[in-house]
Amino acid sequence: MSAINNELDLNNQVMDSNEFVPLHLLVSWRGSYRMMDSIVGEVEKMCFGSQVVKANLDKQSALDSRFGVMNVPTFIEIEARKILKQAGYAKSKNVILAEL
Repeated sequence: MSAINNELDLNNQVMDSNEFVPLHLLVSWRGSYRMMDSIVGEVEKMCFGSQVVKANLDKQSALDSRFGVMNVPTFIEIEARKILKQAGYAKSKNVILAEL
């Protein structure tokens, strides 16, 4: 798992890649994130393995408007610079898996 710390990281790890990249946007202080933390970890392992790229919106606040984030945490699947799917949630693991 890698982290996005700045705009250059986002471009290098996600936007400039021609490969499938799952991006996980989160805010660590939010109650729904803390409640969902274990489920998020399970979903990441089941769906994506270690290739998930994480960005903390507390530190990278411009990303929420760039990707139109309405809920956090949010998974965004990107491939060849295009968003394939986007799912925001405080939902059960089965619902999250069905949406991804």
